[in-house]
Parts: sequence; C-alpha cells; structure tokens
Amino acid sequence: MRPMFWAPILSAFALGCEAKHEHGFVSAGGDPGPGAGGTVIDAWGGCEEEPKAELSSDSVVQTVPPPAAKNVSVHTPILTFLEEGYTIDDIDRFDVSSNGWKVEGDVVSLDRGETSVLAFAPIDPYEVAGEVQVRIEAPGGPVEWAFHTGPYEPTMAGNPNLSFENTVTPQGVECEYTFFTDNFIGFGDVAITDEEAGPTEATDGVSRLLMTTGEVLGNASVRGTSSFVTTQPMPVIDDPVLKFDYRFVSEEFDENVGIVHDDSFLVVAHGRAGVVFEEVTSVNRVGTDGSEDVSFPGLLGAEASEWMTHSVEDFNTLGANSTISLFITDVGSTVRTSAVSVDHLRVD
Repeated sequence: MRPMFWAPILSAFALGCEAKHEHGFVSAGGDPGPGAGGTVIDAWGGCEEEPKAELSSDSVVQTVPPPAAKNVSVHTPILTFLEEGYTIDDIDRFDVSSNGWKVEGDVVSLDRGETSVLAFAPIDPYEVAGEVQVRIEAPGGPVEWAFHTGPYEPTMAGNPNLSFENTVTPQGVECEYTFFTDNFIGFGDVAITDEEAGPTEATDGVSRLLMTTGEVLGNASVRGTSSFVTTQPMPVIDDPVLKFDYRFVSEEFDENVGIVHDDSFLVVAHGRAGVVFEEVTSVNRVGTDGSEDVSFPGLLGAEASEWMTHSVEDFNTLGANSTISLFITDVGSTVRTSAVSVDHLRVD
C-alpha cells in the first residue's frame, strides 16, 4: 500500500465514447443498436431498489462499490466513507485481494469537513470475473466486504473521445443493465440519453450522462446506494486541463442540508504516476442558497444547483494507463434520491 494525501479540491470528470463490441468486451456481443442520442428510457422509477448492504461497523458508513456489487469494472477504485471523528490515521491496514491474490494500490484520504473518505486505487486491474475482497483494520475490529468483477477484458480505451453522442450497449437483464462503450463501463441507475429529464439538458450536442442514487432512469442503483462509471485505461494525456459541465439534483434540499452524512458526487482518476481523488459536490456543498426548485422525473420536491463548468488541473500528470471513475452515492440514509447530469467533457 502506498499512502498518498490530497487536498479536497473540487473537480469531476466522466467519459463516453463509441461502443464497439469487438473491442475486448467479452460480455458485450451482438448489435450495439442505435446511438446514445436515440436511447429510450423506460418508465421513470420502474425498477425496484436493491436492498442496501449493511456493514455493521462503528467506523465505516458506506463503501463503493457496495458489498455484493456485480460486474464491476476491473479498474474501479474502492471508496470508504468513515464515520464522524475517524480519519485515515485510525486505519491500521487497507488490504485488497482479487481471487486470493494481493492487489497493490494507492490509498488516498479526502477531508469532507466533519468526515473523511478513503479511496483505494489499484495499480494493476483486478482479476476478470472474480471476487475482490477488502479488509481494513479499524477501531472496534476489522471491517470486511467483497464485490465481483465482470467477465470482460481490461483492454485499452479504443478512442479517447469525451463525447456522449455515440453508441452505448446495455448488457444484462432489465433493471440490472451494465452499460458499455469502448471507453467506459456504467453501473447502477445510469443513462446516456437525449430524453428530457427536467433542467438537465445536454450542454454540448444532444445527449448527456445521467446518474442517480435511486431507480428512476430505467435501472436501479447498486445495492440501493450508488451509481458509477469507470473508463478503460487511456494512453498518456498531453493536455493538462480537463473540463466538464454538471448539474446536481436532489430530494435532500433543503431539509437535510447540514447533516453530517450527505449525498455526494465524487471522482477518482488514477494512473501509474499518481492519483486524484476529489469531491465534486454534495448536498451540503450546494447548500440552501445554491439550489432552486426543479422538476425531475421520479423525484419528489427536487431542487438543483446551477449548471457548473469545472476544470481539473494537471490532468496530464497521472501517467500511463490512467482511468477515470465518477461516483454518485447516498451516504448514511437512502430515503431520498440524488441525481447528476454531466456533459461537454473536453481537454485543453
């Protein structure tokens, strides 16, 4: 384990590209179908929420991927939200194994004010179609959980294009789809679409990425808490700044602003030369003054932040085989749902 520490600079990114089922995804055969702009979301809220996986720990509130998550990318980092008052200094060990083999990685700590969250970024990918076991030594005893990776190859990104306009291939069964392109894999309540969903329209082209912590986009969040996308590895990027647009929507406003554990939108980018781990925004970060009433299908009493354009500096310092993971998750309570729209990703 290589411990690393980063300041909580605000930023975010995600990735989308043309789907090519012959580009290394063992599970993604067949006709990729229409482009993302033609993707139709079925009934809003048509899926039943998966039961939340409990950790039974005094020190860990939430993990992503959650326990028993399925078909996770072999590159997805592991997030661990700590209970109030605990920090990385209270964690003696953070061990990860894949099919019984130790996984080396970097552990990054992020300060959220009253709480901390850790990210484990694997240096090499997990085993394909295997079990990833996590064990941390924390106050009160060890905390253990596991999730499973999908049956697809850890190939390089086929075309490092940041557009959400191209083909996306869903695989699996209704309400539990995994979404593929040759650049990323999406899990949970995720959609790349041009369908109307309140004030979350595309800011570039016609389609954008939507993710929620619930079950309103024709899929269901993983274990009732989280949705996320992870890219395939990319070559060394020469351009130093990554930019994107996003809008955060939640049922949590304004009643739950200020609680210790709030819904969060985060990003981890990692390569062989380093890791970036940042919280893009959250209910508390937006606050009561930063949100306005909106209508979002499947959400009740929703409010949203303004559209924001964010810049990620030094994006070209991560080195070779860099991947990007974008997360939205409930922390503490799953009673209310949050969503995010992301678009116009570009590097300068």
